[in-house]
Amino acid sequence: MIDVVAVCTHLRRFSGLELDTLDEAMPIAAVACAEYSERLKAPEYADEPAVIDALACVCLYRLRLRASETLNGETSYKAGDVSASLDPTAALESAKRLQDNALTTAARFFRDDDFVFEQVGA
Repeated sequence: MIDVVAVCTHLRRFSGLELDTLDEAMPIAAVACAEYSERLKAPEYADEPAVIDALACVCLYRLRLRASETLNGETSYKAGDVSASLDPTAALESAKRLQDNALTTAARFFRDDDFVFEQVGA
């Protein structure tokens, strides 16, 4: 099984998540690790850095997806003369690209059981 703590540690290291958000990420990481552990070609691949990185990116995407569902539109903050705004869709798109790239990098460690039957036209 892919180590949930290793995935969360890696997630925190590259995303800069605070500890309270990391507590939120732990169940998401546990589900993702269980889901992707079943897809590993061999159990010894669970410790591969590319696999840990891919799972951390999957967790980041799922966290951003959850956050985008709770935020509607653009979020703005203003303190005196300084203002900042965050578009949740931009963060979600960035997390999706990270996830796709990381899963592509780790693809050699996972079985590809997803296929589609298509009807061939005559």
